[in-house]
Amino acid sequence: TLPTKTGYTFGGYYSGTNGSGTLYYNADGTSATTWKLTDATTLYAKWTAIPYTITYTLDGGTNASGNPTTYNVESNTITLSAPTKTGYTFTGWTTTDITTPTTSVTIAKGSTGDRAYTANWTINSYTVTFNANGGTDVASQTLTYGDKVIQPAQQTRTGYTFDGWYTSSNFSGSAFDFSTIVASDVTLYAKWTIIPYTITYTLDGGTNASNNPATYNVESNITLSAPTKIGYTFTGWTGTDLSAATITVTIPKGSTGDRNYTATWTITIYTITFNANGGTDVASQTLTYGDKVTQPAQQTRTGYTFGGWYASSDFSGSAFDFNTIVESDVTLHAKWIPYTYTIRFHSNDGTDNTVTQTINYGEETALTSNTFTKAGFG
Repeated sequence: TLPTKTGYTFGGYYSGTNGSGTLYYNADGTSATTWKLTDATTLYAKWTAIPYTITYTLDGGTNASGNPTTYNVESNTITLSAPTKTGYTFTGWTTTDITTPTTSVTIAKGSTGDRAYTANWTINSYTVTFNANGGTDVASQTLTYGDKVIQPAQQTRTGYTFDGWYTSSNFSGSAFDFSTIVASDVTLYAKWTIIPYTITYTLDGGTNASNNPATYNVESNITLSAPTKIGYTFTGWTGTDLSAATITVTIPKGSTGDRNYTATWTITIYTITFNANGGTDVASQTLTYGDKVTQPAQQTRTGYTFGGWYASSDFSGSAFDFNTIVESDVTLHAKWIPYTYTIRFHSNDGTDNTVTQTINYGEETALTSNTFTKAGFG
């Protein structure tokens, strides 16, 4: 009778251990050589470990690289690693004697027999969250692997243009492709581009303030400055959202749409006052911008020659030019040049026979008591 050993195949009897030496009996028990027993002889059975197969049914998954496909009775204890499958979670192995999926499966040293393991999976669920960044709120979506995100309705936001959904909060890369199969939780961020609006000014010959902008957007907060126009007073803006001329116009944050503003003006009135400085009184004149001062009639003053009208009371600079267009209230001052007189004092035969003095009109003159001397006279 041939010997047996669990997990091994009998390979015959040899004179040495582990199949060394001379083969005396074949694995089927037949004699392998002619020999005569002359004294006590020990023959050793040769045993070969049987290779067993391990078969895996992965249902589209990928086996772990360390999971063997064979083993034998001498193999160290084997613990199977988890396989992977995109979009699925591994829930365990089943086999003939393991009916409930088990994630921890071992093949103990000394085990025998072919084995077959089937991987079990549950499909993954993913949450897609939408950050509208100030746009219309969008409900999150729960998807299973293989599903595609349902593209939300076109987004709107006052003062902005919608530029797509992005997976990065800084909008790097390309916009999200809604034909993409989702394989993880995702947050999508709405990208917005602010809309520039134009501001048009109609100035009727005026000059706009340098800080009045030509454009604005929904984030701007603007107060218009007054324009200027020589000879005119600004009386306000008319135009967008204004029912009457308004000096202080604001475009508050949150406003939208192109805007048009027209400057309104009233012509400035100037008063010209004449200071005759002792001459003939001259009535003041009221002018509007662009008018010229009417030159008064020739002035007269006893003892003086008229020297013209001056804008400065000290008569500095040039005389006023009546061809000048007035741009402010003005006081004109009459300049007078007094007549000059020569007075000669005769000594009547005294010393310094004649003394001459020059005086202006209205001035007084006198001689000192010792101006003249004469012998014998006091």
